[in-house]
Amino acid sequence: MKLTTKAFLCLLVMLFAYTVAHAQNQKVLDSLERLVNSSKSDSIKIIAYGDLCWGYGFINFEKALFFGNEELKLAKKLDNEGAIALAHSDIGNTYTRVNKFTEALEHHQISFKIREKLGLKVKAVGSLSN
Repeated sequence: MKLTTKAFLCLLVMLFAYTVAHAQNQKVLDSLERLVNSSKSDSIKIIAYGDLCWGYGFINFEKALFFGNEELKLAKKLDNEGAIALAHSDIGNTYTRVNKFTEALEHHQISFKIREKLGLKVKAVGSLSN
């Protein structure tokens, strides 16, 4: 198969764009990790942990799961039911991305029950759709 110059340049531009996007994403994740390590605010940390879980979920399962569990641990420490539900949802999504559907379902069911109890109907439905 012969690649034309135009097709080759198009592929080259797409590869470059992917590389830049990945590098930018890694910079954001690095910044969030620094924020978690330097912040004294649990409110900021819990949001950053969730964002780290989500961001790493596409590139590094172990790190995503680590940050999701940190999010859950902090949410439980703060006794914040909404944050506990979100952490379970984030962890469930992490498991889904690596096709571990049994583990994912367990976390999404916990998230659903908490959200339903809190009257968060739209978010509870979101837990069901995951």
